[in-house]
Amino acid sequence: MVRATVTLVGRDGEPLRGAPVTVGQLGHAFGFGKGAAGASYPSLFLVGTIEGVRGIFRSDDAARSWVRINDDRHQWGLVLLVTGDPRIHGRVYVGTHGRGALYGDPIGPAK
Repeated sequence: MVRATVTLVGRDGEPLRGAPVTVGQLGHAFGFGKGAAGASYPSLFLVGTIEGVRGIFRSDDAARSWVRINDDRHQWGLVLLVTGDPRIHGRVYVGTHGRGALYGDPIGPAK
C-alpha cells in the first residue's frame, strides 16, 4: 500500500478549497463519478484503507470525509478498478480479479 495525497482541481484549473487532502492508504483503485446535487466537483471513489478500515469508499465533499459503501460481507476478492457513473450520482462500478464486474446504487442515507 502507498500513502497518497490527492490535490483536487476544479474546472477552472485551481485547487479546490482544502486540497491537498490525504485520503489514506491507497490500495488498488481510485475513480470519479457524478457529483452530488449542487456540487461543483465530482464524487470520489476509493478502494483502500480509511482510518484503519479497508473497503470501498465514496466522498461527496472533495475528500474531506469518506463513507464506506461496502460491508464486511461484500469484499469481492481483489478489486482492481473502481469508478462512478458519470450521469447517476452514487452509482459505482467495480472490476474484480476473477469475480467479474459489479455495480451498485445507494440504498439510503449513509450511517
